[in-house]
Amino acid sequence: LTNDNDVRIIDFGIAIVSDSDVSRIEGIAGSPSYMSPEQVQSAEITAQSDIYSLGAVMYELLTGFRPFRANNLSKL
Repeated sequence: LTNDNDVRIIDFGIAIVSDSDVSRIEGIAGSPSYMSPEQVQSAEITAQSDIYSLGAVMYELLTGFRPFRANNLSKL
């Protein structure tokens, strides 16, 4: 949401084709505050991972706060 209240949709840069054989991205890609536990652990990423991340985004939209906050990445 911009300062003028315009909605902007962005690409998170880690989308994959759902019918491809790719189920795991080499390395970790994403914003830690919105990553599912399996994504943080470099485990298999599934559609449920996307639902988790969407839930984190929705939580922030509704409350104005990220669901998990910490002073550094290791504590997050």
